[in-house]
Amino acid sequence: MKIVVGVKAVLNPSGIAVNRRAGQVTIQREEVLMDPAAKHALEAALRLKDALGAEVIALAVGAERAEDVLCQALGMGADQAIGVRDAALSRADAGVVTRALARAVEHIGGVALVLVGERALDTSDGQVGPRLAEALGWPLLSRALRLEVNGTTLRTVTQRGREYIAQEADLPAVVTIPRDSHPPRYAHAGRLLQAYRDGLVTTWSVADLGLDAASLAPLVQVRGAVVPPERELGVRLTGTAEEVAAKLAGQLYERLGLRR
Repeated sequence: MKIVVGVKAVLNPSGIAVNRRAGQVTIQREEVLMDPAAKHALEAALRLKDALGAEVIALAVGAERAEDVLCQALGMGADQAIGVRDAALSRADAGVVTRALARAVEHIGGVALVLVGERALDTSDGQVGPRLAEALGWPLLSRALRLEVNGTTLRTVTQRGREYIAQEADLPAVVTIPRDSHPPRYAHAGRLLQAYRDGLVTTWSVADLGLDAASLAPLVQVRGAVVPPERELGVRLTGTAEEVAAKLAGQLYERLGLRR
């Protein structure tokens, strides 16, 4: 059984500074992390590997910095790591990433299950999982908190509000994994060093996947970015209960433009 996990490199938020007054975002320290949801998806795949002896393949589409997270995936226990890198992917949106992922899954061949993070830390659009399922023509099971494979049947458990819901589909299938659902294991130091030293990450270009520039043209154009306004300081009301109530009522009337 082959399981492909879509992993993604994101910047560590602690190295990013936001100046709301100036409307600017500054990268103070460029540190790359594996996207948290993708890391939980990888852990879910590794648990299936432990239980079933499955082969786990980490797959990333995008920038060169993805090689670090692919090495980390190998250190955690993935059997293979593949990076799709090409200058044509520099402006890739969710649609382009999905096309490249789908073609890579087909190129690998014999894949029974694809796991991806529900939402990436940097874009938070949650589009890749549903788009990938549509592109492959496979069923989609979303927000899986637990996975179980029995023959050719996949069962998952998800949460909707206060209820837990069981989902079932025939393999092959695509599953999205939320953050904090499968606490990830630590990477093995020896495997991590070997991944870097021996160059165990396989690199494919879009040409290797039979994709051309026209099929990789992004459908989304970013026209600009707006930083939320600086948060206003709160007002502390003091006095007796009656005085505080009167002051609060006055503030609400003033802010809402109401007449007394």
